[in-house]
Amino acid sequence: MRKGHSTISTTDVLIITALPEELDVFRGFFDLGQPAFFPGTSLTYYFDEHAVHTEDGQCYSVALLCLKAMGNTNAGIATSHALHELKPSYIFMFGIAGGFKSEVGLADVILPDQILYCAPGKVYPDRQETRIDTLRIDPFLLELLHTFSWDTANGRDYQVKIGPFAITEQVIASADAAAEIRQIQPKMIGIEMESYGVGLAVFKSQGDAKFVAVRGVSDHADEQKNDDHRSRALRNAADFLMEFLRSGRLPRNRGIIDGAPRFIAIHHLSRHRRSSIHQAAQTSLTSLQPYDLIEVVIDQTDLFAEGSLLDPAEALNRQQATLSRLDEIMQEFPDSELGYFGLAHIPLMFHLGYEINRSEVQVFGNDYKSAAWFQLPEESNPPSFTTEGLPEHPIRASGDVLVLMSVSYEINSPEPDQVVSEPLARIHVRASVPTEGIIDSMEVLDAFTDAFRDVRKAIIANIPSARRIHLFYAGPPTLAFRCGQQINPNIDPDFLVYNYSRHDQPCYRWALNLRTREIIERK
Repeated sequence: MRKGHSTISTTDVLIITALPEELDVFRGFFDLGQPAFFPGTSLTYYFDEHAVHTEDGQCYSVALLCLKAMGNTNAGIATSHALHELKPSYIFMFGIAGGFKSEVGLADVILPDQILYCAPGKVYPDRQETRIDTLRIDPFLLELLHTFSWDTANGRDYQVKIGPFAITEQVIASADAAAEIRQIQPKMIGIEMESYGVGLAVFKSQGDAKFVAVRGVSDHADEQKNDDHRSRALRNAADFLMEFLRSGRLPRNRGIIDGAPRFIAIHHLSRHRRSSIHQAAQTSLTSLQPYDLIEVVIDQTDLFAEGSLLDPAEALNRQQATLSRLDEIMQEFPDSELGYFGLAHIPLMFHLGYEINRSEVQVFGNDYKSAAWFQLPEESNPPSFTTEGLPEHPIRASGDVLVLMSVSYEINSPEPDQVVSEPLARIHVRASVPTEGIIDSMEVLDAFTDAFRDVRKAIIANIPSARRIHLFYAGPPTLAFRCGQQINPNIDPDFLVYNYSRHDQPCYRWALNLRTREIIERK
């Protein structure tokens, strides 16, 4: 590299570190020889136009910047200069951080989904307030990192965690001080000193640059804080960041991506993990190859053990958080096509369809034997089915309605009738021969969806005082999501969707009220 500002042009990726040792960890990846600089500032950059070659033939230019001092003010000023001088597309704040012991292990890699700046507030005689300022991480960039970390987890000797960061102006080495900070946000995973300054500078610039932090956990911000794990934490964080860049999942220019249409793939798993949609696009879903693929992962599989979802409320909380990010991505890319890839618990899939409520969502099946995702063909031989118990005359009484759907399996448990012992109507959509792979085409999916829609219409027309609809469903994920889309929060009564597991007692242990988002546990 040559010295002088004339050699510096715009860059794809800017990596900022606070300490020289954090910069030095990249010597194994880049030639950190002669620095480059802009006259009029004290900042020095290490710059390479062809620093990272990706698996798919892309090439990113990368600049590295080591701050002159720690802290958010210095980080913000330096980032503002770098944004003006280099015009980076992506900024990564890199280095070590403290991690909360209950959430992360030493040398784990942590990424923020939000940044909480803990600034000193009003001083009272006996205490001082903490003023909180919150920054959100760009959801598009966060989902790329989330999908990559989830897709490449096998073989790592460390974990990658995503969650809120606390940003302070001092080094924390006290368990009591860390616990006090964590009261602000119980799900806090990390604590450090620069990311707010960098993130705020990016936000204030009102440009196209996107920012995230990648940190290695060197300590637990307590009295045992020492240097024993700094080297491994930095190495893990650097390995993760470089693997991500080399994967080619980061578009060089988000505004213009070779004119390719965008496809947002919602990957929803609460039972067993499946290959990523990026991987599936290379094998079983070649129809997605022409798209710029944005994969949004809802991963609740860690809450599933021994046949049961251990914490449905936490699964729902994660789902709601991902829906917020999905909404931001869809607002940014309103012309994107949308696809659903689900293998989750029935109430959660109904809920996702209910919340998204867009008719133009393409649903994909998952082969039970090969675990491969596949696109449903347009037509097949439709199976026969019946709908029993539809009300034909108005029912003026107020009460609950029981709806059963036996599509993949026959519902023969006595529990539904125990839950609603005196329903205003007992309606059963029943396949003549319930079969595991019964939804084998869009034609069949549409037929069962229409049957569910007819049930809704009959209840609304003939049972206007229905308070709640209790739904017991035995069918595939594609239909669960699609049926959820049909439910209108402004017209329908409360829908309670029940989850079945033969490992639970009772088997229908919990239900989800779609409108109120309440988890109802049965004893």
